Formats: sequence, C-alpha cells, structure tokens
Amino acid sequence: MRPLLFLLCLQAGILSAKTLSTKTAAGILQRTEDASEAAVQSCTDAELELAAVQLASPPPEGQKRTFPTCRASPQQALGWSEEDDKLPTASLSQAHANLSKTKKSSHLLHIYVVQSNSDWCPSPCQGPTWELAAPKATEGSGYHLVEAAIWRQERRVAFYHFDQEWYETARRSNSKLCDGGGWACEAYQKWREDRRLAEFGPWSDEVDGSPEKLSTFLREAFQEILHLANQRAPDAKYVTLTYSGHGARADGALFQGAVSVSDTSTLLQNFTQVLSTKTSAESPRISLLNFGGNCAEARWNMLHELHAFADWIVASDLDVGGFQMTPEESKTADMSLIKKLGDLKTIKNGAEAGESINQIAASIVRAKGELWEKVYQPTISRQKLPQSISAFKSFESFPPLEAALRTSYSQTASADAFDKGASDAMCDVFSFLSMAEIHGAERSVELVNLFKALRPEYSSTQSMVSEWPSKSNGLGFNWRGWKEPPCDLQPITN
Repeated sequence: MRPLLFLLCLQAGILSAKTLSTKTAAGILQRTEDASEAAVQSCTDAELELAAVQLASPPPEGQKRTFPTCRASPQQALGWSEEDDKLPTASLSQAHANLSKTKKSSHLLHIYVVQSNSDWCPSPCQGPTWELAAPKATEGSGYHLVEAAIWRQERRVAFYHFDQEWYETARRSNSKLCDGGGWACEAYQKWREDRRLAEFGPWSDEVDGSPEKLSTFLREAFQEILHLANQRAPDAKYVTLTYSGHGARADGALFQGAVSVSDTSTLLQNFTQVLSTKTSAESPRISLLNFGGNCAEARWNMLHELHAFADWIVASDLDVGGFQMTPEESKTADMSLIKKLGDLKTIKNGAEAGESINQIAASIVRAKGELWEKVYQPTISRQKLPQSISAFKSFESFPPLEAALRTSYSQTASADAFDKGASDAMCDVFSFLSMAEIHGAERSVELVNLFKALRPEYSSTQSMVSEWPSKSNGLGFNWRGWKEPPCDLQPITN
C-alpha cells in the first residue's frame, strides 16, 4: 500500500478521502473541526451519493469512515435506489421466461464477503456501511445474494440476507430508523441484525492474538456459511464468491490473509465436494472467485493454489483505486456509473439476464474498463494512475501453462539464466514468456498462446497513462523482495 495516495484496494476502486475534503463535498466525511458547521448545512443528493460510495467501501489504511453530518431531508437517502438502475423490462422478462422453462431453477448464487474493522465502523456498528455495496436481488429472478461480514471490531462472523425492501429502509436510516438524529442508531443495528441468518463468535482473546487460531476459527465459520448459502439456492447453476477488501500476499490465502493457505485449501476442497453433488451445477467447482477489487492479487502463487477450485478468477496485478478527483473532475463525472458499472452490479445484471458465467466474467472486465473511461479518465491521466483487471480461465487453462513452463525450466541450460530472465521481466509473466532467448523461439510462442488462453479477458488504463509500467500485462510472479525482484519461481522450479 502507498498511504500518500490513499489507495483503496476494494470492490468499487473508488474515491480517496482527499476528494471528499474539498468544498464541493462539504458536509461529507468532514474533519472533526468542521462538524459543527456541516451540521447546519443541507445535504445535496450528490453529496449523499458520494457518501454512500465511501461508506460502502473499506477505508484506506490509516483513514476512518464517518457518517455525513449535513442535514438531510426526510426524502433524502444514501446512494441510489435499486429502482433507478434495474435491467430493462424486456431483458428481465426474457430472463424470467428462460428460468420458467427450467421450472424456475436458480441461476446464480452470489456469496459476498467483507471484513470490517473499527476504522470502517467503530463497535458497536450502528449505521449502514458495507451493506450498501451489493445491489440486492430482484424478487422472482434467478439471482440469489447472501452476504457475510467478518466483524474484526466485534470479534464475530455474521451471515445475512438483505432484500431490496430492507435496502431502501437502510439507505434512509436517518429518517426511517433514527428519527432524524443521524444515520447511525440502535434501531438501525437491530434492523441489520434482524436479517442475520447465522453468527459465529465472539472469538476469545487467545484466538484474537493468534493468526493460526483465528484462521482455524474463520475456516470453521465459513465452512458452515458456505453450506448455509448453498442450502438457500441448492439448484443454482453457478456459484460465485466476491471478497471486498484490501489485497495481501496473493499466495492463495483468503480474506486478506486471515484464512491461511492451508485452511483456504481445506475450506474450498470441502465446498467443491458439496458442489460436485449438485445435478443443476454446470461444473463441480466455484464458478467465479472475484478478487477484482483487491490490490495486486493477480499473482502466480494465487492461481497455483486456487485454480483447482474455480472455473474463473478475476483479479488485478496492480494496486486498485487511489483516485483523487479534483473539484472540477467530481462535478463533471457521472458518479452513478460507479455503481452501475461496478462488478457487483455486473454480476447481478448478468445473473438476472440468464447469462453464462463466461459472459459474466467478460462483462466484469469490460465494465471496469468502461468505468475508467467514463468516470475516471481525467483523474487517471492527471495522476498517471495505472489500473488493470483480468479474468483468468483458471481451472481449464492454468495447469497447461504451468506444466509447459516447468518443461521449459527443466530444459534450460542455466537455472540462473531462467531466474535472471524473470527478474529482467520485473516478474511480469507475459514479458517473461515472450523471451525467446530463454525458452527458445518455438516454445516461447507456445507459452504466449497458453498465457492468452489463461487470460482471455483483460482491460487496463494503459491508453490513458503516459508512464505505464513497461512490465505489466495482467499477471505477475510473486515477489521475493518487497514489490521487486527476485521473483518467486518455486511452484515452477520445485
């Protein structure tokens, strides 16, 4: 992480706190010394839209989230109504018709996971934050959304189901639940927890002080959560899992490393065994693991550990977000596109339209590129901010590439030359595979083609950035140093 840029490694990849401290965002997430002035100011709808985007996302490291202190009218709400951006009626009608042909079977089950802490919402958390992020499922569609929160500040894990009616009240918590006294109150906390399906914890001081014991606790909790989620849509054709939060070591550990690599493997092995018994499922694996909002998760070791459990994995090889919009940029940008082109909305739209998981994975990547172009292009160009997103066909296409690269290593005259080539490529996989002097001309072509099969969908801000990292093409080897060579090639060389 680079604190000076206020990077947000999260699902929306949205605005930095710096943006909202300008006069154009007065009353939103103000510094403490401005609170008394903001309290007498009326909120604009644009300010509340921006506040919702911020509250729904994990704060940058060292920053805190606070609720708007401007004065909202009883008609105003945080964010956007689900009614504002539904699929066109014709698309939904066709989707429902498609589902009716299969006896209204479920199309896609989406498990959305977040990790909250005291910087995001101090304990007890009594206001809407991460719950605002995921668009809720349209009743009667083939899309099923369930949500799980790792409450680090409360030492518990909770599993929820929220519908659109619940969401519309939550975004109006100031007037509907808190009697106009602010967005956070005990009544909101009860409103959220009444939709809780299961709870695990609180975990003990001993568990809290031991990463290994906490990993075991979380593995056991999520084993039950995944089982409960599957029970809510046992006939789902596809199952996706999204994690909203910061990136970590990109080594195959889940939830910013909170669940260790070995515990993650055990958890996903058990879940895929359950999925293998579903006659409705297209494959006996998780259809899509969505890490597209986590910083630099598109690394070789992550794919090495997780490819067997997922047909698709979406991730970025770069830091995600960090946009610092100027007042003029924020005025001219259509901020509603942050939600409409976000991956959570894209998954919902695709599921409710009956799209295949291949189509949904491609749509996530293309929508992110459209978001960069339509909302953030001036900011990206000014900040020279590289962004990328890739969809990897992990189960089918990672093993052939890894096997071919192992063969290349075994036939290379000098292991040192192999390591040096990877370092010269700055651990960028595509750049390294393209080195005919290392692999030989014929094998290099084979490796590049295998890479393209693995990463069929890719979008970046390269056309908007004058100083693009020369060695960045969507997937990197893990670093052995601190974000620099030498590269970790052990999965290939051992």
